[in-house]
Amino acid sequence: MPKIRNKVDEAVLRLARVGHESVKGFILFDDYIGETKTVEQVSVEEVAELTNTEKYLQFVDVRRPAEHANGHAVRTINIPLDKLSKEFDKLDPKTPTYVICQSGYRSSLGASVLENAGFATVYNVTGGTKAWMDAGLETEVSATACASSK
Repeated sequence: MPKIRNKVDEAVLRLARVGHESVKGFILFDDYIGETKTVEQVSVEEVAELTNTEKYLQFVDVRRPAEHANGHAVRTINIPLDKLSKEFDKLDPKTPTYVICQSGYRSSLGASVLENAGFATVYNVTGGTKAWMDAGLETEVSATACASSK
């Protein structure tokens, strides 16, 4: 049981880091029999091309507002991961949805949340905003970040 306790403690810590601070319990999947789902991954270059050519897509940044304000990929809607399940009404579940964060961890959780809520087509942007910026792709800075840096 100590091994399981360590895994639970680690999971609680990781969830707290991304804004989920009140964990109610856990389920052991050691004996799980069934099909598991994975979120489809897409590169920053692929998403950048789509944002230039596709009118009908949603690009959700699940980072905290201050992170988003300091620099984000173009066409992103900022809905922090800890608020995502409460703000589904800001999104169209039938429109292809691309989820990004800083490095890819929170966005994979966010993409799973959207898939489980019935969103039809959801992708995780691998490497996140860091990879986006490292690739030299177009970014924006919010006016609030500009004002606070003066």
